[in-house]
Amino acid sequence: MNMLVDQAHRLAQSHLEDTRPECWQHVCAVAAAAEQLTVRLDPASRDVVTAAAWLHDLGKSPSVRDTGFHALDGARFLARRGPFPADVIALVAHHTGAHSEAIEHGLHRQLARMGNPDPTQLALLSAADLICGPGGRVMTPAERIGDILHRYAPGHPVHRSVDRVGHALLGQAEMVVGAAMDQPERCRTCPPELVVPSGDG
Repeated sequence: MNMLVDQAHRLAQSHLEDTRPECWQHVCAVAAAAEQLTVRLDPASRDVVTAAAWLHDLGKSPSVRDTGFHALDGARFLARRGPFPADVIALVAHHTGAHSEAIEHGLHRQLARMGNPDPTQLALLSAADLICGPGGRVMTPAERIGDILHRYAPGHPVHRSVDRVGHALLGQAEMVVGAAMDQPERCRTCPPELVVPSGDG
């Protein structure tokens, strides 16, 4: 295992395995999916995306939680702690439509300070997140988005955020998975590096 990936794995495990076991199982599945997707679609990004996958829900740990917006909390923790590279931190901050949720929390300016992730790497990480549900069970992107909307009440920032950008997230994830499976008919007409709209316009 690459040193960066191993470090990310160990840090996530130390913060999530005991306190958030279902989340930890999800993280393990996302990391495996991210590695598979990058190997097939962007091998040069394998270590960065896989490391970010291990860390993407770090902000859900009680010991890391600060604002309650897990993408930002995890990224801030990594930035303070070091020595994770900026591209990994940016991916953690912006994964799976996080900018849209940041608007709901009034934290979009703080999120912007975490840097801008590579669009292709972000698409790969977000797709991996959207094919792994709670407890690590395999889901289609549509099932995953439906599950998120079901688990969070309509007034919750997560629900409002996913309701706004869920269609774009779904389309992006389907294109990435379709490309990885070498099924062009699932890729529609856009490349897998399509950027998810920020949700503020």
